[in-house]
Amino acid sequence: MKSQPHLVTVGFYIIGTLLFSSAAIYNRFPLVYPDSGSYLQGLIEWHNLNERPIFYSIFVGILHWQQSLWLIVVGQSILTVFVIERALARLVPNVGVITKFGVLSMLTLATSLPWFTGQIIADFFAPVMVLAIYLAAVERNCLAKWEYYTLLLILCVAQASHYTHVGIALGLLICLAVAAVVFKTPSLRNLIPVALTSALAILAVMTVNFAARREISFSPYGSVFLLDRLIGYGTVQDYLNNHCRVEHYNICRYLDEINQPRRGTNWLLWGADSILPKLGGGEIYRFEAGRLAHAVVLDAPEGHFGLMLGATLRQFFNFPTGRELGHLGEGMQIYRMVTTYFPSEADAYRHSRQYRGELNVNLVNAIDVPVAYISLLALLALLSMRIRKCDTNFMIFSSVILLALFGNAILCGGLSSGEARYQSRLISLVPLATAVGFLRAWPLRNQFKPTL
Repeated sequence: MKSQPHLVTVGFYIIGTLLFSSAAIYNRFPLVYPDSGSYLQGLIEWHNLNERPIFYSIFVGILHWQQSLWLIVVGQSILTVFVIERALARLVPNVGVITKFGVLSMLTLATSLPWFTGQIIADFFAPVMVLAIYLAAVERNCLAKWEYYTLLLILCVAQASHYTHVGIALGLLICLAVAAVVFKTPSLRNLIPVALTSALAILAVMTVNFAARREISFSPYGSVFLLDRLIGYGTVQDYLNNHCRVEHYNICRYLDEINQPRRGTNWLLWGADSILPKLGGGEIYRFEAGRLAHAVVLDAPEGHFGLMLGATLRQFFNFPTGRELGHLGEGMQIYRMVTTYFPSEADAYRHSRQYRGELNVNLVNAIDVPVAYISLLALLALLSMRIRKCDTNFMIFSSVILLALFGNAILCGGLSSGEARYQSRLISLVPLATAVGFLRAWPLRNQFKPTL
């Protein structure tokens, strides 16, 4: 009988891992994005990635060991099951394993979560990081030491894996610090170790950049990404049309091309007719890009604030699943990495639904998108109800998730390209928070409930 809880725990993680691997299983191969090839290249070929940190490359390298890309999916799924199960254990301790299985099943069938845990991309860390911040900052006193230090390690890796993760984490820490001062919860002392994980992540990224480039920088190409967003706003065109005659910018030589209609976001970075190669590429042009972006914003700060706010709101509600998962064949970095370093899996890659253009994300979104909207409304209603009940932990938990979504929308919509995948990576936390709210309000006690 003593072994029963351990068997239940093992079974829970096995089934949870299978559920969160289900999108990759349906695809017949781990899901990939154009960045996936660069992430694999980072550690295998020890290639420093100028536009993204190398630490996710190290993370997936530790998982796959050049043996199988499926090990990445398994590792990411286990990690996600861990933080969700720990969150459920702290927030709804009176519910049993059947209910927890139900929550995992709901997240699998009705949210984008398995489409990120089953994908080779650093974005999978975003929801994991948000849950880890809540647990480490708010539930610290309820955690075993191994749980707590595991969460701190996860936070270090998650933040070092993507520039926006650091911004989201710092924003949440500031909000939690304000809550600690005003409402006396959570404890300011509990925020210090979490803040140190952000500092360590920033230091790690800057150290690698210094070793590779001999310069102190956090995001070397950040200025180019920002300038690309400003071109999408149209404000770069307006500024250059008024200033190219009196100020010298190298980009002024291509003013006619910039003024072409429909120069949206991502044109400068990835457009087939982008002028960035003519300007020397991101490595050369990033210095002028920084000066120009600064000048453009200061030329009309109120107008840019309005544009950023509008883009943020559009990003907040832009969360369809899998829009980025198109065909990636010969000529793409991921194709070269799979066929060169994982030859035994090359045929499986070529026969995957994604490679063959057979992923039916429209059917997925017929479920995921309505569930996300309904969950947002339900979460706001539950939050209002639990505020009246003085349910502090749920108030903080749901607020952390909503603030993370808003901060993510600012960083990825207001200041970057506004792709659907950025908001999609976090929106699964809303149905999770809604489920937690329902279970706290109407707990299901009469069920099979061994301890995990």
